[in-house]
Amino acid sequence: MSTQTTRDGNREQLQELLRDLFQFDAADLDFGIYRILNQRRDRIEQFIEEDLLDSVDESLESLADAKRAEIEEELEEKAPELRQDWDDDIFNPDGSLKDQYTNLGQKDLEEYQDLYETREDVAVAEETESRIFNDLYRFFSRYYEDGDFHTKRRISSKDSKYYVPYNGEETYFHWANNDQYYVKTGEHFTDYRFEANEWTVEFRLEEADVPQDNVKGDSRYFVLGRGDPVSTDADEQTVTIRFQYRQITEDEADDYVEAYNEAADDDRSSFAHMTPKMRCDALEGRILGYVEDAGAERILSTSQSRLVRTSAC
Repeated sequence: MSTQTTRDGNREQLQELLRDLFQFDAADLDFGIYRILNQRRDRIEQFIEEDLLDSVDESLESLADAKRAEIEEELEEKAPELRQDWDDDIFNPDGSLKDQYTNLGQKDLEEYQDLYETREDVAVAEETESRIFNDLYRFFSRYYEDGDFHTKRRISSKDSKYYVPYNGEETYFHWANNDQYYVKTGEHFTDYRFEANEWTVEFRLEEADVPQDNVKGDSRYFVLGRGDPVSTDADEQTVTIRFQYRQITEDEADDYVEAYNEAADDDRSSFAHMTPKMRCDALEGRILGYVEDAGAERILSTSQSRLVRTSAC
């Protein structure tokens, strides 16, 4: 693998992690934090594609400037010695040796000329650039996983991976995310669509209510949106089904039970005793009940196995 390929791979790896962190795959959602991210999507993309890379390049150039200054100082120290040993007129105006002195095979002259050429071509090693991007990737990935921000445990057989500000107390309590503001973000949402016989069926999440700060609460479910949650466009051959993710009301729970009993010819009396598969069956019945177009109803009826897997239950 070429060095350039490795450099590009390190940059792209970091960029993909940042896109995941800012949840670019949820760009269709338009509520809560998703709406804020979508409003700033262009600015975030500019940061990932341009600003971040420019900042790293500027830092690398600063390192190169520091190296040039170091070499320049060493050249200034050697120049008086060479004038004293050889000739006051030994240098060109740009500081390099004149041609008649570069081919004499003398060690002190060769060392000076090599140092001068190094100053002109100085650049930060590509390994340094790769290490910078790898360190950035490790930093972000250390606190992010599957839509959730937290401090990952790192176990090593060599030494401790955590720094604890211990001052010699007999007992000191410390935890991994001490002094961090923690917001639970483990739920990750996105819209979903599929094609079936030239029709497009889209499941669209219009609202979500999640527990904050890792507070445990009543269970949340995907339920059909209020009003008319299923819209059909026969000309465009599209069906859009709107969902919400929140706590379920007593009336909605009773409706789930009623819908399942109608579809399965069963007699379930409690929502709490329904399995996810049962809730899916109930949802399918309610979804089909909203569809008035015969073509759309036929498509959804023959795609029930897909509905079972994709409609959230």
